[in-house]
Amino acid sequence: MATLLPNGKQQFLDANGSPLASGSVFFYVPGTEVTKNTFQDAAGTILNTNPIVLDASGEAVIYGSGTYRQVVFDSAGNLVWDKPTADTAVGGLAWGGTSTGTPNAQVIGASSFTQQDGQQISFIAGEGLTNTGPLTVAPGGGAGIPVLQDLQTGPTPLTGGEVVAANAVTLIYDQTRGAFHLLSEPAPIPPTTFQDGSFRIENTSDVSKQIAFDASGIATGTTQTLKAPNVSITVGDAAMFQGALFGCTLSNDAVSPGNVIDIAAGSARNSTNVDNLILASALTKNTSLSWAVGTGGGSLDTGTVGNSTYHVFLIMRTDTRVVDVLTSLSASSPALPSNYSLFRRIGSIIRSGGNVQLFVQDGDTFMWNNANPSADYSGGSRSKSALTVNVPTGIRVRGLFETSTRDTNNDLTASLFDGVNTNISVTAKTVNTNSSNISMGNIVELYQFTNTSAQIQLQVSGGSNASTSVTTLGWIDGRGRSS
Repeated sequence: MATLLPNGKQQFLDANGSPLASGSVFFYVPGTEVTKNTFQDAAGTILNTNPIVLDASGEAVIYGSGTYRQVVFDSAGNLVWDKPTADTAVGGLAWGGTSTGTPNAQVIGASSFTQQDGQQISFIAGEGLTNTGPLTVAPGGGAGIPVLQDLQTGPTPLTGGEVVAANAVTLIYDQTRGAFHLLSEPAPIPPTTFQDGSFRIENTSDVSKQIAFDASGIATGTTQTLKAPNVSITVGDAAMFQGALFGCTLSNDAVSPGNVIDIAAGSARNSTNVDNLILASALTKNTSLSWAVGTGGGSLDTGTVGNSTYHVFLIMRTDTRVVDVLTSLSASSPALPSNYSLFRRIGSIIRSGGNVQLFVQDGDTFMWNNANPSADYSGGSRSKSALTVNVPTGIRVRGLFETSTRDTNNDLTASLFDGVNTNISVTAKTVNTNSSNISMGNIVELYQFTNTSAQIQLQVSGGSNASTSVTTLGWIDGRGRSS
């Protein structure tokens, strides 16, 4: 539908403000001498002459559609003006339809576009026409006009991804710059760079995501990165503190306690403080079988299982973020399966007599399940010397011991010395102040650190009737938190 063209009814005036009686008005395609039709009615069915001859009041009824070159003469044939004009819809929002062309040089309809300052055009980006760099848009098939995006630093050419195929786009014309400003944009694309004090989440070439932080306190150009699981990012995916360990409690399996251990869900920082190891679900692992991924599989890293201490590790492959459990004779250098590169020791177990000894874990404390464990030492007076006790080898732990001392006629002292710092001791003592042949005894629980060979130093000082036993009840294992 056509609309009235300026000016109003319309009346044309000369330079003195008098009606341009008997003047003539020509209409052309903008920038050409090609005539363009106007009409006497809004339906566009009754043509005007071209030129239109004005009446005695300098008036005529002129309807048109789109843009025109309007040339006005007085009755003597003198030029009054030669200016572009357009129907009244053009000054607002023009519709360009669906764009064609290439991603970075798109063509739209909008033949009514006249490069008026502030003129707006909307269109739908055509299929496959998401821009990949600086973009030009050609309204009506004319010359391409650059499209700018307005940033904090000012208008700048597009860089890619701002105009997305099948999305609606609105542009506003800036006559001074001879360019469009992009008014409507899709949801922001994660940036590849960022300011100090901000962060980004981005996809990498593998299936993981990265959270990258750049703070002003870090040297210029330095970026600290942290890999996180390919799931919705949560606070839990942020870097744990060095040595962190939560959950991952070990226990003998209820069905096959002699060979199978259960590992509760949990998380830990790896041994070299590179990444988080997150065990999302509990696992069961057979300690007598070679390692196989997943719950129910074997856990042994290499060789054939025997009677010894086996250290339990969380392990992770960084390409898939899969976390599993491995057991090894080594406390610090397990033989990792192919593609697994990160690990963290979460505890240790002891096999003897072909079975995993029964234990209970509560945090860092491991207690033997047997209510009456065998004594590690049972005898009389003893000079200070190494005593092997029932705790894991390969690591230094704080053993919990029950000492029983008894003698007749004499005081008796049992001293447990640190397995490494052998001048540090804790003591259980029986004091006898009674007459001869009266037996006195004492039972005491003592803590003492072992060396990596599961040894403490024991010294028993007493008479010929001295009787002492030292029994291991359990141990405390920091599991790497102190390193």
